Amino acid sequence: MQFVNTNIAKEAGRLHRWPERLWSRRYRSIVIADDQAALARLRYVLAHGAKEGLVDDGPGAWPGANCIAALGRGEMLRGTWFDRGAEYKAKQRGETVRARQFATTYDVKLTQLPCLQHLTTSQHQAAIRRMVKEIEEQAKAVNLAQGRTPMGVTAILKQDPHSRPATTDRSTAPFVHASDKKTEM
Repeated sequence: MQFVNTNIAKEAGRLHRWPERLWSRRYRSIVIADDQAALARLRYVLAHGAKEGLVDDGPGAWPGANCIAALGRGEMLRGTWFDRGAEYKAKQRGETVRARQFATTYDVKLTQLPCLQHLTTSQHQAAIRRMVKEIEEQAKAVNLAQGRTPMGVTAILKQDPHSRPATTDRSTAPFVHASDKKTEM
């Protein structure tokens, strides 16, 4: 995880010209103790953008990285790996380096959670779509109750990536995600 986080931070910094660190905290591995907790974590990941009241068309409208299309419709995720070591060596040899010369695109296959592996592919996708629909309905209800209007995709994309929020939530990370106190122990 250190390798992954370090390289993501370097690439994001390169892309957005961030001179400072990207992550606010060090990586922590958190155990997910049971099936209910695993489903809760999946729901948390899928709800990104909607749970914060940022997008009004549900979590699928979130313009950043997400896995809704891959899990809910079977669309392939693709990622690009830049071999910065090879790029560096080529530059040291005095070679002219093109922008994507050392880029390799990989398909990223997501697998079902163990607690959902009994489902067929179409059943799993339907379950994900139901979960996303529930997230959308809950987000709309919360927005209505709080009287807030989501920013929307256009406003999100206009944000300065270098700006900082006035305050941040610094809650402590749990040692374990579990559905009940007994399982945590």
